[in-house]
Amino acid sequence: MSHYIHHTPGRLRIRSHQFKRNERQASAVRVALETAPGVASADINTLTGSIVINYDRHAISVDQIWNHLRLHGLIDARLALEHAGDAMSHSVHKVATAAGKFATGFVLEKLLERYAVALIGAVL
Repeated sequence: MSHYIHHTPGRLRIRSHQFKRNERQASAVRVALETAPGVASADINTLTGSIVINYDRHAISVDQIWNHLRLHGLIDARLALEHAGDAMSHSVHKVATAAGKFATGFVLEKLLERYAVALIGAVL
């Protein structure tokens, strides 16, 4: 079973073959999420197998949502345990990308400064 998870504070998307074209499973997930305090909405698209959960991040955490779904038997227990690692690797990737862009910009700026100084020196 393959899964895709995307998380930003207040919004969690889970895409899984487990929910694709499965109205019974989608209904069970919707009911389970509606009983979780802090969950504002759960939009389920059975055509794509996607669930978008909007929640109050001050009232409930992602871990609590995962545990709620896991306790109701609605997601694979391994997925609940692995999601933290996925979120961490995504965060590390974002930081590394930002650091790389900063370093590249810094180096280019210094090269352009030196080129401009050399060009002015050659003209004079």
